[in-house]
Amino acid sequence: MKKIVFLVLIVVLISGCTTNEPTGHVTKKSTVVMEDEKRMEVYFCPQDGCREKLAGLLKSAKQSIHCALFDLDLPEVKDALKRDDIDVKLVTDVDNEKSSAELKPVVNFGYQLTHNKFCVVDG
Repeated sequence: MKKIVFLVLIVVLISGCTTNEPTGHVTKKSTVVMEDEKRMEVYFCPQDGCREKLAGLLKSAKQSIHCALFDLDLPEVKDALKRDDIDVKLVTDVDNEKSSAELKPVVNFGYQLTHNKFCVVDG
């Protein structure tokens, strides 16, 4: 019995020994054209400069910004969300409510289910 437990432990440890190197199958950026010709762009962080791209996108919004962000600790993104001229909505986790309080987020109370990181701009 001890040998089986030991072997299972070794297999689990070995299977977790992987590098954090991207494989040749990783796409760094993709653009998808939707049926109504609106674009959706996907970026991977940090190699695609997501911080600057997100702040720039939020600043360029003309009608609305709707975001679900588990953790919001980027000052330039927070500043871009402090707009009164358009509809801005933010959903965050209760553990991060205080750091985003000035943005008046809708908070996920009680259950730690929110781990999203996305924004819909002018959608």
